[in-house]
Amino acid sequence: MMKTSLSVNGVNKLLKFAKVLQKDMPTLEKRFVERSLAFIQERANEYIKATTGNSNWYVLTHQLENSWVVDLTKKTLRNICPYSAFVEYGTGIVGAGTHPDSGDYQYDENGHGDSGWFFFDDEGNLHWTRGMEAHAYLYNAVSDYYYKGEAERILDELINEMLRKAV
Repeated sequence: MMKTSLSVNGVNKLLKFAKVLQKDMPTLEKRFVERSLAFIQERANEYIKATTGNSNWYVLTHQLENSWVVDLTKKTLRNICPYSAFVEYGTGIVGAGTHPDSGDYQYDENGHGDSGWFFFDDEGNLHWTRGMEAHAYLYNAVSDYYYKGEAERILDELINEMLRKAV
């Protein structure tokens, strides 16, 4: 926050800041989006690392953490890993109801129910499952961004950088 006195010097300081603000405003939004998406991606990766790979047969490939696509013109962050939605929302009857906001996501769409299903891993080993719980890595990252004050912190940081230029 900028403090100034009601004096000629104080008014000049405010005018200088207004000029810096006017000059830097076009880049403020771009920098805000860049830092915001970087935070969400980094936090999502922290959640991925903390919640995946905790079974006897699961092999960490890091494909999920390394499949992010950032588009600054569209202001989007996407994970293009083929199984990213399965990890985010969960699968089968085990996953149903475990994501905080699953919307229209379809669980057990093949109707396996309690019978579950068999699948082969990348090494050809056969496994049986009834699904997995949601990891909600992206949901949790975005929640941290909005509800734990990260958006405000990023904006404050950028504005303070602009203030320092004006002083």
